[in-house]
Amino acid sequence: MSLITLKPSTAVEKNALNGIFEEAKPHFNNVEGRDPIPPLENIESIIPELSNDVCHCLSIFYLNTIIGYLWVFEDYPSSMYILHFYISKRYRNCGFGKLAIRELENLYAEKQLKKAELVVSTNNYVGLKFWKSTGFDKIINIYNVNQIETNSVEIELQKKLTNEPEDWIHLLPVNEKNSFLGNNVVVTSEQIHSNLVLSIPEAIQSAFVTEYAEPYFICLNNEVIGYAALVFDQTIPNEEDRYWLWQFTIDKSYQNKGYGTKALEIIVEHFRSKSVPVITLSTKSDNDNALRLYKKFGFTLTGETNGDEVILKKYIN
Repeated sequence: MSLITLKPSTAVEKNALNGIFEEAKPHFNNVEGRDPIPPLENIESIIPELSNDVCHCLSIFYLNTIIGYLWVFEDYPSSMYILHFYISKRYRNCGFGKLAIRELENLYAEKQLKKAELVVSTNNYVGLKFWKSTGFDKIINIYNVNQIETNSVEIELQKKLTNEPEDWIHLLPVNEKNSFLGNNVVVTSEQIHSNLVLSIPEAIQSAFVTEYAEPYFICLNNEVIGYAALVFDQTIPNEEDRYWLWQFTIDKSYQNKGYGTKALEIIVEHFRSKSVPVITLSTKSDNDNALRLYKKFGFTLTGETNGDEVILKKYIN
């Protein structure tokens, strides 16, 4: 199941889209000195130089919920132009913006368009950082305030489109609304024995009722391919025992493709970003594949055990 989908906006969605538009207005007025482009409007009445035939309003869905919208201009034969892009604040910092742009680029790469372009305000520091992270790193024009009648200089950015974008492994926080996605992560009985003890849905519920646990789905681009739970327990007296990689597994269909290595790298960086000095984990003593992976990342056996599991630690700061 795709996490993020783009669909042509319809009148059925107008109330939800208008709510997102009203949320976006203060932001765009602050950084650009003007309102964003409203959803489902006659674009010719807003930007007379453009035609409705080549401009489209697309709703951004996370599963079945509208979380934002965008306007795109098809500048054939070679380019597509993002006129507006906004995701609701409550769905930020989950990677959904980046996924939405990937889906848009995939759509237009299939139409043989070669470039994507957009304009962003130099006052919009968050936007500049976001667009750079999605590959819009070529400046093709700079517009001063007098040219565009806004409250700041704006820069025009460009990115080349490709039919084979690089795979992106990322973490998605698990919550009550998306926990059902755990049903789609298929693990073997051997994986349950070696890594989890519990099934994925059971592991998620266990994390929900564990006060200091943070459950995450491991995602490959727009799909869930695994699960991990991290523990940050400041109540443990010994600092070296406070931070655990509690659960970690990859869907059986994505095993032996390097995704576990990439996911573990991201998890270690997540711990590092929180200034964690040492990560602890445990696994079955006969889980050779896991032990090989963990040792590759600098985890070492402590000589301690937890039942039939061995304990490993990695010092990271």
